[in-house]
Amino acid sequence: MKRLLYVFATALLSIGLLAACSSNKESDNGTNDSSKSNQEADEKANGTGVAKGDTSAGDFGDQPDLKLGDTGQIETTLGKYAITVEGIKQVADIDGKGPQSDHLFIADITIKNIGDTTIEAQDVVDDLEFADEKETSGFPDESKFFGMEEIKGELQPGETISGKAVYDSYGNDTYYMYIKTGLVASGAVKNQVIWTISEEEITS
Repeated sequence: MKRLLYVFATALLSIGLLAACSSNKESDNGTNDSSKSNQEADEKANGTGVAKGDTSAGDFGDQPDLKLGDTGQIETTLGKYAITVEGIKQVADIDGKGPQSDHLFIADITIKNIGDTTIEAQDVVDDLEFADEKETSGFPDESKFFGMEEIKGELQPGETISGKAVYDSYGNDTYYMYIKTGLVASGAVKNQVIWTISEEEITS
């Protein structure tokens, strides 16, 4: 009888231990799954995880060494286009209006839609700045203020438009044209293009 009770008690103890081990294993798996889920969430939040189909980098790299006559290729969230700065002329005034800064410059610009969506030419010109120093905020196109025809109109894929942009800038021996740095920093424009223009290249 005592032996039977002993066997019965041992069997109950074994069943209890097996149940406890099974419960711990399930708990560990739950903890691991939770940790994995939290890790994936953290990676997504911090930008360290790789999202499939992420093409935010764009098709074009930065082009910081362009000269007069060179063409820069730009991609934005709205499309792709190419800009060629054909030449720059310095003038004393335009229809009697002089500069608010030191000098007036008229840039000959050609824009081509190289994407597959319609773009607005004036938006492209508005993205550009002209500056006497690379590290400072530049000056926008002032064509409207000086009564000159603006570069504007819709460009279908493959279409090109040429025109003039007017810049009122301080004087220096070197000038720059580039995409507004804030647009590149925000990701609205995916790459930077910079034209460096020496004073000798500017006609009068």
